[in-house]
Amino acid sequence: MHRKKKKANTSHLPVPERIPHSYADIMKKHHEKHALITFRNNLLNRQANANYVNEYDRIRGILASNIVTPHGSMDRLKARAGELKLLAGNALN
Repeated sequence: MHRKKKKANTSHLPVPERIPHSYADIMKKHHEKHALITFRNNLLNRQANANYVNEYDRIRGILASNIVTPHGSMDRLKARAGELKLLAGNALN
């Protein structure tokens, strides 16, 4: 009887990990994945909040200075500052 020889692994791709067989291993992997997802979500929320705060501070600086701007621009800046207050508060939740 002729047996087939096992081919050598010539692939340069990484070999996948073994599938965890115990419930504890499966739960550990699940908790690690959940922690990474939560960390990334919190990071994105903090980044959005920082962007809102920075833009709000920039607008407050423009409004506080005595730079002459058209009347419509001042109203638009005041409205945007109000929106940013709400967005920054909501980004933390």
